Amino acid sequence: MVERGDYFCDACDEVVPGSYVVRDAPASRLTGAPVCPKCNAALRWVPEGPRGPYVPALASGLRAFATRDSIVWLLAMALFCYVLGFIPFGSFLATGVMLSLGSQVFHLATDGKLELPTAVDLPSTVDFIQIIGRFSLAATLPFLPALIVRSLRPDETLVAAVLAGVGLVYLPAAMILATLNASAFAAANVPAGLALMGRVPAAYGVTNVLVMVVCALTFFGGAALVALGIPVLSGLLHTTLVLVGGMLLARVLGLFIYQHEDELGVFDYD
Repeated sequence: MVERGDYFCDACDEVVPGSYVVRDAPASRLTGAPVCPKCNAALRWVPEGPRGPYVPALASGLRAFATRDSIVWLLAMALFCYVLGFIPFGSFLATGVMLSLGSQVFHLATDGKLELPTAVDLPSTVDFIQIIGRFSLAATLPFLPALIVRSLRPDETLVAAVLAGVGLVYLPAAMILATLNASAFAAANVPAGLALMGRVPAAYGVTNVLVMVVCALTFFGGAALVALGIPVLSGLLHTTLVLVGGMLLARVLGLFIYQHEDELGVFDYD
């Protein structure tokens, strides 16, 4: 799980997030304290203050995308992904970049941080394949029972619709598991997903509604932009919409974990 609060380096006079501290350096093994990745000095723990209600935290996290720096960052990343589409296997690479950026935004949000990644962390080819496979499975798995019923029993429309509804409810849990765990089949750990849903059902419900709204706006908005058929502009706007939708989803799911760390406790996501 994420750590509460932050570390502070007195020598560098700056905050060091828990995910960046060094724990296996010789100085750390001698003192038992994590050390600064820059100067190797022992770090001081700064406890975190109380966390506010979930819904205002979500609103604040979503409003943070409306700042000038965030808008410039989103437009720059969208342009980068759009240009990638013109090279061989470019669509594959652009999808991997978007998923990698979304994963970074998610992990920043699990630490309660609303900033965007400062650089594009380009994974290796193997990592690209693994990332795309993992999230494709997370997006497909919740609806697999409905697809099977629809394929084998086309007349069972009601049953397929009910199963699709159940899949929509499970979708955020599948996405969270896929982001927290590097396993390609993390989203298939249904018991872990159900446990995550059951520990904070009201907050999960709010999260689920937001996820469905963002997915619907991204899907139908993207379809409308493609239908316009304006050269270059339609494609660029579609790429921007998909990127923004993905970053919104990543932040919402990350803040869900951050705000409910106490309720979730030492949760086994493996």
